[in-house]
Amino acid sequence: MLTEDLGLSDLQAEVYIKLLDKNADGQCDFDEFKAWLNSGEKLQNAADQSRFYLMRRAVEYFNSFDKDSNHFLDANEIKSLVEQLNNGSTDIDKVMAALDKNSDGRISFFEFMKWLNWVDMSNF
Repeated sequence: MLTEDLGLSDLQAEVYIKLLDKNADGQCDFDEFKAWLNSGEKLQNAADQSRFYLMRRAVEYFNSFDKDSNHFLDANEIKSLVEQLNNGSTDIDKVMAALDKNSDGRISFFEFMKWLNWVDMSNF
């Protein structure tokens, strides 16, 4: 639908599905798509090359730590990410609490993007 009806490239569709997929089931369901349509974002991030580049890099970065490919980062995967970013010790429980906005014990791509703060996520 994103490629055929909206004219997105396969790469753009992959990034947008990750952004729109709030329940991280690997798909963009009707309610997620409807919420995005009502947001007014109108593919602004796909049209802006620098923003889209950051979004694409975030997908690659997220996927590199999502070792079990379940569309979430668990505490062990977050620990690997933090260890790569930080040479000192960090309390993973505090990191998880800060990132895990819905308190389900795992970090979705949307939560990850909000934490990175590379792209304005207010329209998603």
